[in-house]
Amino acid sequence: MRSEDTTSLRRHERRIIQHLLNNPKAAIWVDPGNGQIMAALTAIDLLRKPLKVGNVLVVSADDSDVHAWGDAIEEHEHLRHLSVVNIDGDPPNRLWEMEQPADIHTIRYRALGWLIDQFLREGDTKFRQIWYWDTVVLSESGCFRQQSNQSWKALFRIVPYLGRMIQLTSPPSVYGLKQIWSQIYLLDGGQRLGATIQEYRHRWFDISEIQRSRWPTLENAEEQIHDALSDIVFEMDEEDHRELPRFVPVTIKVSLSDCDAIKYRQLERKYWTELGGKRISMGDAGNLFWKLSQLANGAIYLDSGGGWVPFHRAKLVSLRNLVQSSLAMYRPVIIFYTLRSDLSLICALLERMRDITYRVYKGEDEEEAWNEGSVPVMIVHPGDDHGLKLKDGGESIVWYGLNPSLELYENALSRLDVGLERRDRSIRINHIVTEGTVDEDVMRSIGGLGAESIIPSMLRRIEERAEEGSLNSE
Repeated sequence: MRSEDTTSLRRHERRIIQHLLNNPKAAIWVDPGNGQIMAALTAIDLLRKPLKVGNVLVVSADDSDVHAWGDAIEEHEHLRHLSVVNIDGDPPNRLWEMEQPADIHTIRYRALGWLIDQFLREGDTKFRQIWYWDTVVLSESGCFRQQSNQSWKALFRIVPYLGRMIQLTSPPSVYGLKQIWSQIYLLDGGQRLGATIQEYRHRWFDISEIQRSRWPTLENAEEQIHDALSDIVFEMDEEDHRELPRFVPVTIKVSLSDCDAIKYRQLERKYWTELGGKRISMGDAGNLFWKLSQLANGAIYLDSGGGWVPFHRAKLVSLRNLVQSSLAMYRPVIIFYTLRSDLSLICALLERMRDITYRVYKGEDEEEAWNEGSVPVMIVHPGDDHGLKLKDGGESIVWYGLNPSLELYENALSRLDVGLERRDRSIRINHIVTEGTVDEDVMRSIGGLGAESIIPSMLRRIEERAEEGSLNSE
C-alpha cells in the first residue's frame, strides 16, 4: 500500500489521517493499539511530499513508546522508507544523535527540556542555533498535563516556532477532563478552554467540589467540553467502535542493560550446562523455563525455600509508566502476575508511587471493592479463582509476568468479558516483554503457535546461542 492509498485501512484510521491533514495543530484521542501511530506516520509522510512537513520530532513517554514508532514503520510497507534516529544516552551521545539526518527523531519527554535548551533557554530572546524540527508529535500528551511540569515549560517556549503539533493520548474519562487544559493550551493558546486553568475550572467545574469530587459537576459540562474541542480533537464515533475487537493486544518491549543481558546469558549457560545441554529432558526443560522466566521478570531465586534477590528493573519501569498514564485518565488497571517474586516487586513499586491505592486479589472482598469502583489498581494471579468476575472498569490490563498456560491466560481475559456489549472502547491488553528472553517464546505461543511451542522455541534459541558462541563468552 502506498501512503496515498488508504482504502485498506480501517475507517477510524482513514479519518485520523484526514484529520491530521486538515489541522496543523491536532489531538488524537484514541486508545493505544488502534493504529494511531501508523495513521500519524502516514499523514506525516503524505504531508512531506508537498513540503508541508519537514523534520519531525516525536516526544515519547518511555523506551517502549520509542520502540512502538520504529515497530510501526517496520510493520507497514508503505512506511518503511522513513528513517528514525533516537536521541538517547548521555549528553555527548545525544548531541551526536541530534545531528544525524533522519526523517524522524525520537526523544523521551524527560530529556525534552535538555534538547530545547540547546536551542532556546529560558530567558533567551533569540535561538542559539536554528531550531531543526517544524513538527512535534507528543506520543503520550498525558505527560504534559501539568503546566508546572518542566518539560511543559520547555515545550511551550518553542510552540510559536512550530508549523505543526500532533498530540496522541487515550480518550479521557469524565474524571480525566480536569487534566486536559494544559495539553490543549499547547495547541490553541487557550482559545477553546480558556486562557488560564482557573478560567477553565470556573466555567465547567464546581470549584467547591474540585478536591472532593472527580466529576465535572456543572450541568452538561462533559458535552460542552467535547463540543468546544471537536474541530481540533479527533474522537472515534459509534461506527468506528463497531469495527474494533473486544481486546486489543499490545506488546511493550523492554530491554536489559548490556550488563544484565550478559548476566542473563551467563545464567542461561549455567542452567543449560547443569542440565546436560542437548540431553535435557522435557521435565528438566520445564524447570529451565521457570528459572529463565524469573530472570526475565526481574528476580533470581536463590534456593528452593523461596529466597530471591532483584535482578533488573526494566519491567518495573514500564509498569510504573503504564499505571501512571492510566490513572491520570482515571482508568483502573488490572495487573496479572505469575511468580511470588513478581508480586513482591509490583507491591514494592506501588508502595513507592504516591497516592496509589491498590489491592491484591484474595477473594470476594477484593472483587466487591473492584466492582464498586473503589480500587484503582488490582493485582491478580490468573489461577487464583476461576469464579472471579471483574465486571466494571479494567480498560487497561497489564501482564507483568507472562504465563505459559494458555488456559489460564484465556480464563483471565474471560473474567473481563462481562457486559462488553455496553463498553464504548476495547480493552487494552499490555504484555511487558523482556527482549532476548523466554518472554518472546511465550508471546509466540499466545500469538497462535500454542503452549506446546514454548519449550522447543526456548531450547532452539539456547542451542543457536551456543553454536554462535555467545554462551561461551564470560
